[in-house]
Amino acid sequence: MEQAGDALVLSLAELLGGKQVDSNVIGQALAVICAAFDFDGGLIYELDQYNHLNLKERCVSGALTLRESFSIDAIDPAYRSHLAMETFVRIDKSAENGAAEDALLELFGAQALVVVSVVDETLRIYGLLAFVQQEARPSPTAVSQQLLMTVLSMFGRYIGVRIYQNKLTFAKSSLESILDNTGIDIYVNDFYTHEILYVNRSMATPYGGVEQFFGRKCWEVLFPEQNGVCSFCPQQKLIDENGEPTKIYSWDYQRPFDGSWFRVFSAAFRWVDGRLAHVVSSADITDNKRSEALVEYLANYDSLTNLPNRRMLVKECERRIDEAQGGAEGYLLFFDIDGFKNINDTLWA
Repeated sequence: MEQAGDALVLSLAELLGGKQVDSNVIGQALAVICAAFDFDGGLIYELDQYNHLNLKERCVSGALTLRESFSIDAIDPAYRSHLAMETFVRIDKSAENGAAEDALLELFGAQALVVVSVVDETLRIYGLLAFVQQEARPSPTAVSQQLLMTVLSMFGRYIGVRIYQNKLTFAKSSLESILDNTGIDIYVNDFYTHEILYVNRSMATPYGGVEQFFGRKCWEVLFPEQNGVCSFCPQQKLIDENGEPTKIYSWDYQRPFDGSWFRVFSAAFRWVDGRLAHVVSSADITDNKRSEALVEYLANYDSLTNLPNRRMLVKECERRIDEAQGGAEGYLLFFDIDGFKNINDTLWA
């Protein structure tokens, strides 16, 4: 028995030893475990964002009733905590079972059930391995139980890596979807080399797509006629004397090829690998600029004649007087047109 157990552990270790988690490998491992321990089925479930455990892989023999999906709330919360804290839990049909144990047996249509939970650092279950026996069988020996614990611990870690990778992929795609639909253009580059590290879709589209950005420096994409850092780049305003990030800096910028205006926000921060990075986000304010220009025009020009009004005269005089304070000379010309008041009063509308 000991030699057979060692051989089983070794064969599973070789099977699960790859660097990439593979569904085919998971299926083979399920078959090996079911055969070695006389299970009628082995089932792998993953938790989704709606708190449902969904069946991902299976190995079944006979007419085993499968639950393709069920809410994690179908498991009693107190018993869920018990599952999360144990390496594995074995439940056999017995008069001594509590309601939570009987509910799990009924959920899987089992006479005996072995459950392994995959948990995060807070002991929250986000995956479940269930091995089902449909008919009552003799209780396993202590040696067999220890071997099963070793095998399932190994297999559970392998499944945990896959589930964790799936969680990261989902989180990444969700975040990218949010960033692509905020109405704000965003890109990130290395603070010192200016190599582009990230760009969202709305930023990349006018320049030919995301693939135009990666492996290039920011000015190579945004200002291809340049051969160096932009003269207006605010990077040195974003760090202190020790090279550490400080505050956000903002300015308005007009895109040269279509005249669109953007309010730009720049900040320094630490990228995922620890390097200092520069994030640039911008919102299209073209309509705002046009509205501002219209308001400015209406405030300073007569709507009938399109000539500068009194407000503009006062502002311009103040500006010229300020210039003259520095030693410059200026002149004020005054025209008095006889009888113009009658014309203005009778013809202005």
